[in-house]
Amino acid sequence: MLLLALLGALNSGSGAVHTPHAECSGVAIGIRSDGAREVVLASRNETNILHSFDEGLTWQVVTGSGIEQSFPTRISWFPNGNQSAFLISTDRGIYRYDAESQVITTYSTGMPSGEDDLVDLETADGGQSNPAIAVNSFGAVYILDPGTQTWSKVLDTGEEDRNAVVAMVRDYDVNAGPGAQQTMAAGINGRLYLSTDGGQNWTIQPDFTVAANDNSDWHITAVDFAFDYATSGEILVGRGREAPALFAGDQGELYRSADFGASFSKQTVLGEDLLFSSVQEVLSTPMGPSGEVSWYLSFHFFPERAYATRVLGVLRSDDGGQSWDDMGNTQDFLQEFAPNERTAVGREYRGMLTLCADPLYPINGEIWMARSEGVYFSKNEGEHWGRRQLRPSKQVRGVGVGYDANGDLFAYAATYGSAN
Repeated sequence: MLLLALLGALNSGSGAVHTPHAECSGVAIGIRSDGAREVVLASRNETNILHSFDEGLTWQVVTGSGIEQSFPTRISWFPNGNQSAFLISTDRGIYRYDAESQVITTYSTGMPSGEDDLVDLETADGGQSNPAIAVNSFGAVYILDPGTQTWSKVLDTGEEDRNAVVAMVRDYDVNAGPGAQQTMAAGINGRLYLSTDGGQNWTIQPDFTVAANDNSDWHITAVDFAFDYATSGEILVGRGREAPALFAGDQGELYRSADFGASFSKQTVLGEDLLFSSVQEVLSTPMGPSGEVSWYLSFHFFPERAYATRVLGVLRSDDGGQSWDDMGNTQDFLQEFAPNERTAVGREYRGMLTLCADPLYPINGEIWMARSEGVYFSKNEGEHWGRRQLRPSKQVRGVGVGYDANGDLFAYAATYGSAN
């Protein structure tokens, strides 16, 4: 009778129960010591963390240490030989997913309780002594000392910002001394903070000094350093705000520095400097198979037919962010229904988007994107994109109950299957 009552409740009204569509907020790719490539996604609910060893053809849920009860925001690959791991920021602190043992542990030593609601995270590309950087929703920046595995607060702005972002140079060198190879950035409540000594001292960049009082003011929504920052001095900063004249719309801007952050200039993107949607992600990559050193950019608003000429797919720049092109990939994202209107995605997930280059990008040109509409990947340096289904094969999509010809009660379920 209990089974009948439960399934009857699930089945009530529509004949089946449909589990909510899974969304993504973060993606990272790592290479284990045995050469295996692993893709790890941050999703939500019963499938908070997923991983795949076959480039997203199949997914399995990863659980442990209570991460399944958290709200994951970002994932970053932390290379460190046979101690390499994925770091995962959540609203309950940092978790460490060991790539070798596939075990998740808490990793928030040094973060006081109540300050571990983290909204962004980044690591450097290599070197076991290099730190990681994270920012919480209260405007505090923490840096990890990998030697002691302890986080220390290095900046406390006291300004709440769930859109806060952080970045650090890819070739960070703990032994380099103050300068380009120890530069970090934090975008908090409209202001851009820069440090050139590994987070010991911070200054507010003069072009981004105005605080955001509400959502109609400009927030910094994306920031990254050029892959060759030590020589190019390039930094890109994306901004966003609610559009004053639109109930649910937003606007964006893109800024570029080519002098190590001393000054920034507003950039035009396909002829416009006031963009139709906020710039939610900028990413610099090393030289790809085509021989180009590229930047990638993506917007908060998802491409749809009604705005196909204004909101494009993933843009690429091969001249340091000065000119951009979607290379026709907008058509790769168009759906039957407008995803910006027909979605059950929670508001807190709508502003999350991550671009991630494969560690083998110089060879395979592969780049991934996780956003509230799903996970996408490109195998040709962003020229065209495909979508990966991210639901585990055993996840139940629908449940039904009934009686057979003998009057016996039976239940049946439909899963997504190994091919989905």
